[in-house]
Amino acid sequence: MKTRKLSRKQVLKRTLLPLYRLLDYFLRLKTSRIVWRLLTLTSLVLFMSVGSFLAYIEQPSLVDQDKIPALIRIAQPEQTVEWLTYSDQVMQAVDEAGIVVGKNDLLSLPADQNLIPGQSYDLTITRRGEFTFLWSGLAVNAVSEPIESVDLMARSGFDLIDLSDGSRVEQPTADTLAYIAVDKKEFRISEVIAYSIAYENDPELEVGKTAIATPGQNGSRDLIFEDTYENGIFISREQVGTEVMLEPVQEVIHKGTKVIIKAIDRRKVGATVLNSFDQIKPLLKPNGRLNYNSFTDNGDGTLTVDGKSFSYTSVMRRRITMFDGLEVCIHAGDHNPPINHNTSSGVPAQRGLVATYGNRIDGKVYPTLPMGTIVFIENYGLGVIADIHGVSSNKDLLDACYDPGELMSGAFPVFSAYRDTYIIYTPQ
Repeated sequence: MKTRKLSRKQVLKRTLLPLYRLLDYFLRLKTSRIVWRLLTLTSLVLFMSVGSFLAYIEQPSLVDQDKIPALIRIAQPEQTVEWLTYSDQVMQAVDEAGIVVGKNDLLSLPADQNLIPGQSYDLTITRRGEFTFLWSGLAVNAVSEPIESVDLMARSGFDLIDLSDGSRVEQPTADTLAYIAVDKKEFRISEVIAYSIAYENDPELEVGKTAIATPGQNGSRDLIFEDTYENGIFISREQVGTEVMLEPVQEVIHKGTKVIIKAIDRRKVGATVLNSFDQIKPLLKPNGRLNYNSFTDNGDGTLTVDGKSFSYTSVMRRRITMFDGLEVCIHAGDHNPPINHNTSSGVPAQRGLVATYGNRIDGKVYPTLPMGTIVFIENYGLGVIADIHGVSSNKDLLDACYDPGELMSGAFPVFSAYRDTYIIYTPQ
């Protein structure tokens, strides 16, 4: 418990009051002059003693009332502050000086260290920040004084990580290092490789017939993808290659090229020719000497006429001549007035019908191309074998028919030339 503080006046009054009373007593006794002098001298001595006593009793009073400050020197990265304080502990003095200490800052003295009045203290505050290390999605916190990125990498050990597999270290913020583990996995998708088909001419097989020489077989292959995962999370997929697991087997089909010459069957020839003619007649487009507007050999066993594709079994360069039924009648003088003649098949002569050579044996006619065969003649167009000519010197010659009177009218010049001829269909 602290002593009650007395003022100098109070102490003096309490000390001298007995002396005043004693002096008054002697004065009343009217003592001698010697006694009076003695008393006066005694009073002076006592007065001087009282002054010394007051100085003595006043010094403990200041100590008890904490009137002597302590000096604390606070060193920070920003500045150094000297502070006189009556606080009892280090942290109280720091707060009193208005200095903010972060939760991670380091003090060189204990925060609760007592301060002794009149003593000096040196306190160093080391600023420290909190760093976050992310490892494959796992967060670890650490505390350290501010350091450069390079030092942070070195002290964290992240600079020792093997990144050859594509993994990486990033610093998204100044106080965060993140190790991103990159994992690449192979992923495959199987698909069928369709077999191709190749056609080969077979001179031992009849025209219009086919036979599978080698059956086709589908193959298979794997599409190889690389899946990328970052910290176990799927990011992307990229195709990096293919691998054939089973090679396909090409199918080989033989196409007959052997022409079997059969005699004309008078009972069936008309129906056979009309059946073929019905297939091409809607496609005929009279264009002067031509029956079409455009034609292309596709080079793959097909040709395209006015946008419609046809497969052909053979192609041969033949001599082509021209006729029409009315012109034939006029030159032969068979009728007067002349009429449009019928073809050997019984179908009236017209555009789209073609005559082939017929070999006569024992009263039977064996045409070079079977009646009803559908052909395409370059610079003429689609046609059906429906008639017989007698040019024995060129049994491959074909005579292309036009509508009655077209050649006589002179609408286009009559020609005789070699042209590519395609066999599109041969009746069985």
